Amino acid sequence: MKLRFMEYGAGVLAFTTAFALAGAAHAQDTAAPPPPPPNPPAAGGDVGVQTGGETHANAGMTLPGAAPARPAATGDSDHDGVIGTFGIGLLGTTFFPVGCANGGEPGCTSPIAGGPGGGVPIGTAPVPAPIIGARYWINEMIGIDAGIGLGIFSLGGSAPGGNVNRPNYNAFALHGGVPLALASSGHFAFEVIPEMNIGFSNWSLDVTGAPSQSGSGFHFDVGARAGAEIQFGFIGIPKLALQGTVGLSFFTESTKFDPGAGGAYKLSQTGISTTVQGNPWDIFRASIAALYYF
Repeated sequence: MKLRFMEYGAGVLAFTTAFALAGAAHAQDTAAPPPPPPNPPAAGGDVGVQTGGETHANAGMTLPGAAPARPAATGDSDHDGVIGTFGIGLLGTTFFPVGCANGGEPGCTSPIAGGPGGGVPIGTAPVPAPIIGARYWINEMIGIDAGIGLGIFSLGGSAPGGNVNRPNYNAFALHGGVPLALASSGHFAFEVIPEMNIGFSNWSLDVTGAPSQSGSGFHFDVGARAGAEIQFGFIGIPKLALQGTVGLSFFTESTKFDPGAGGAYKLSQTGISTTVQGNPWDIFRASIAALYYF
C-alpha cells in the first residue's frame, strides 16, 4: 500500500513539473519585444503630433469625439495574474471508509471483535481517492473548486499451494469548494476555503470454497480550511501554485459488511474533526494542493 502511494506521489510530481516547465518555455517563446521608447516632448512641455511631415503641438489635447484613454489594469501579486483563468491539479487526497473482514486487506481494523453468536469479525478500511480537479477565480476574491476522486484496486497473489485470495476495493468521490482570497501580495495569497466532500466505496473478496464477502461505505463532510497559496513567480513560474491549509469539518460516515452467510453488519459514526489528526504527517494527506494555471 505504501509503495502504491509513493508511486502515485511521484506521478503527481512529474505531472506538475512537466506542466510548469512547459509553461516557462512557452512564456519565453512568446515574449513580446519591448516597445520602442516614446518620442521626446516638444519644447515648452507640449507633445508633438506628426502629420504629413509636420509637427503640431497639442499640449495634451484629445481629438474631438475620442474616448479618454484608461490606464491598463495592473496587480501587485501573482494572484492577480491568474484571475479569470483555470488551474488544474491535485486538490488533496481523501480516504473513505469501507466495511471489510477483519484481517483482510487493505488494513482492515476491527472496531467490533465479532458478530452475534461468534460471527465473522468485521471492521473498516480506509480507501484512498486522490482528488483531481480545477479552480477558477471569478474575481480577485472569489473562486470555485470542483474535483473528482477515484481509486480502483485489484489485488492478487500466489503461494506454493495455489492462489492467495485477496480483495478488490474502490472509492469514488466528489469535491466542491469556494476559495476566498482575503489578502494577496507578491507571491502569497491568504485564503479561506469552505468546502464539502461526498464519497462512496466498495470492497469484495472471493473465498475459494466459501461464500463471497462484500462491503460498502459512505462518507460526507462539510467544513472550511484556511491557509496560504504560494505561486512560484520568484523562480519565473508564476502560474505554478502550492497550497497548504488546515481546517475544521463536520463529518458523517457509515459502513456495511456482508460475510456472505446471511445477515449484514453495519457501523456508523458522526463527529467534528480538524484536518490534522493524530499524526503530524496527516497535513500532507488532505491539506496540500498543487495547481497549474492556464
